[in-house]
Amino acid sequence: RENVAPPLAVPTPAGPTGLDPSQTSFFQTLNIATKINKGSIEILADHVVFREGDKVSASAAMLLGKLNIRPFTYGLQVTMVIEEGDTYPPAVLDLSDDDLAAGFAAGLRQVAALSLATNYPTDAAMPHIIINAYKNVLAVAVETDYTFKYAEKVKAYLADPSAFACAAPAAGGGGAAAAAAAPEPEPEEEEEEDMGFDLFD
Repeated sequence: RENVAPPLAVPTPAGPTGLDPSQTSFFQTLNIATKINKGSIEILADHVVFREGDKVSASAAMLLGKLNIRPFTYGLQVTMVIEEGDTYPPAVLDLSDDDLAAGFAAGLRQVAALSLATNYPTDAAMPHIIINAYKNVLAVAVETDYTFKYAEKVKAYLADPSAFACAAPAAGGGGAAAAAAAPEPEPEEEEEEDMGFDLFD
């Protein structure tokens, strides 16, 4: 209808319209390229008559009526939800399971952080409390003679870090050493030469 803001953009598709050539003025008013084909008006290319939010002009409304294009729909649009005295926007109804899980995880992290800051144990903070306690015990074992199974490897690493290095360089070094040891027969040649000189002498 005229002077109504449409909820979406409305195009006129390219192709035959079935209208007689006497009605080309409607298309010319809206700058829609047309041609006469087999005694009827044909639209040469898709053309947007108006966009979302634009008011419908009288010419556009009349043309769409002739083309039998009815872009408007009728229904209810939810602007606010009221439930048990609480109000919230309709976007809340579009939440997915992933959104709910992310919100729960964020709340769990906040509870754990608050529990750690106040030294108040909760189920959310217990894994962090146990890990921090283990780190403290491990630090004490490293600085003293006290040891236990899981501290022995740390102490061994601190005592000799090279023992935990990759074995590949060692293998490469062994190959180089073997290559360097290859030219050993030279002394034998020298002995043979010395023996030859002895015979000539």
